[in-house]
Order: sequence, then structure tokens, then C-alpha cells
Amino acid sequence: MIKCYFIEVASIRSNQPRSNFQELEIEKLADSILETDALIRPLILQDTGNEEYTVIEGHLEYYAAIRAREKNSLKAEEVNAFIIPDKAQSSAIEQLSICNSNLLATTKYLPIATTNNSIDIDLVVSKLLSEISGAVGLQTKPILDRLAKQEKVLDLLEIQQSERVISLAMQQQLQSILAQLAEHKLILDALKPSKAVKTHGVSKKLLEFRAWCEQRKDLTQLASTLNLINTLSQKELVLRMKQSAISNAEKLAHNIIDKRNTQIDRKFDTWETLIAIEGIGLGSKTIQKIIDNLK
Repeated sequence: MIKCYFIEVASIRSNQPRSNFQELEIEKLADSILETDALIRPLILQDTGNEEYTVIEGHLEYYAAIRAREKNSLKAEEVNAFIIPDKAQSSAIEQLSICNSNLLATTKYLPIATTNNSIDIDLVVSKLLSEISGAVGLQTKPILDRLAKQEKVLDLLEIQQSERVISLAMQQQLQSILAQLAEHKLILDALKPSKAVKTHGVSKKLLEFRAWCEQRKDLTQLASTLNLINTLSQKELVLRMKQSAISNAEKLAHNIIDKRNTQIDRKFDTWETLIAIEGIGLGSKTIQKIIDNLK
């Protein structure tokens, strides 16, 4: 199944020149991206290897994302996009061709403003945008629904805290909500540039880690295990890893402690910060085993 990810803008390339598009369009779309925190029509990309991507569809949106990043690098460091696997690329291109042909067919009957025609150009643009919105609505609905659920959860937490009256049933519900928010925070934290570590794009290891987190019902173990890694001495960490049957315990513990000492406050702020650091030797399966077994 093709999924939508947030990809670092700097790792994306387009084979179409920017001069193909009007700067006014790029500027307006860039402002819209900053206001909505996402593209309503995600980019469609091909993974070219080495964490680099090429635009298959959405060249205008790509240049608008670059402009949005120039205006606010923290807010627009990454852009939402569909990554098309090599095995599905042919089918994806065929699907895009059919959708684009249908979009052109439905818009060819729109009135065109000329020097001899007094039709308002804004009406033409409005109708065209309506057609485009309908064509991509199915793709963007899951993203918008997720954002709406997050807003409802945050509103509920604010009301509960202000009343200061939480029953036992509400406490259990609150724990479930906090676990969901912790899952969302892992993704949101990845969007913020790390002061200690610079990463280029979203690595496959990080994507696998996010997908693994999304499948877990209880995320409380993530925080407790990270706390152990941030507080145990090297000797204690080796002992705990050996008790948990983790291979290369001594080497891993040495590398973790060595990299931990380079971080702000000498601790890893998130799991993704730890995973992004090179040279530790943590594979995806080892990370999962540490989280599940380290006590």
C-alpha cells in the first residue's frame, strides 16, 4: 500500500525548470502551505536512492514548497508526499494519466476570459480549483481527519484539567489519549530540526520505526526505556542488555553512552534523535528488542 510521508524538501528534485511556472502562483501557493501546514495535494515522488527523491507529479507544488521553506525554514522544512515504489511506478503513472485526462475533460467547458469577453477570471479560477479539490479529496481526507481528531483530543484534555475532577474511568481514558498523543509527538518531533544532529531526508530506518510505533497499542514503554538509556551508566546498561538477551551488548552500550555525552544535557530528547545518529550500530530489530525487553 502506498503511504503518505513527510519528506525533507532539500532531498527532492524536479526535472522541470522553475521558469515553467508563474512566480505569482508559486508565491500564493507557498503562503497557503504555511497557513495549512501541509499540501492539500501531496507531491508524488520516486525514490531514487540515498534518501533522494524525484518529482513524478506536482512540480508547481514542489517549487512552492521550496519557496515556503525560504520564508519559514522551521515550519516548512518538510512536505507531505506519496512515495511510489518501483514495482508500482508504472501503474501509478497510468493512474495519474487517467485522472489528469479526466480533469482536463471536465474543465474544457469552463468559459475563458479574452479581450472580447467580460467574464470574471476569478470565477474561472474558482471553478478550476473546485475540480482539482474534488479530484484529490480522497487522498487528503485521511490527513484532515487525523488533524481534526488531534484538535478534539487537545480540547478534551484542556477541559478536564480546568475542572480538576477526573473519575477512575476518565483517568483510564486519559491514559489512552496520552498514549495516542505520544505517537503523534514522535512524528511531530521529527519535523523539528535537531540542534545536535543534522539529518538529510527521512531515512528508511526512521520510517520503519514510525510504522512500528503506529502498530503498537501501548507506547508508555517507549518513554520508560528511553529514560533508562539516558540515566544508566555504561556498566549498568551492559548488564541490563545482557539480561535482555541483546547481542553485542558491550559495544552497543559503549556507542550509546559515547553519543549520549555529545547531546544537549547529555541525554537523547527522543527515540528518533537516537536512531538518526550514525555510528551506534542500532538496527531496526535491535531497537524494537531494546524497547520491548530492557527493564
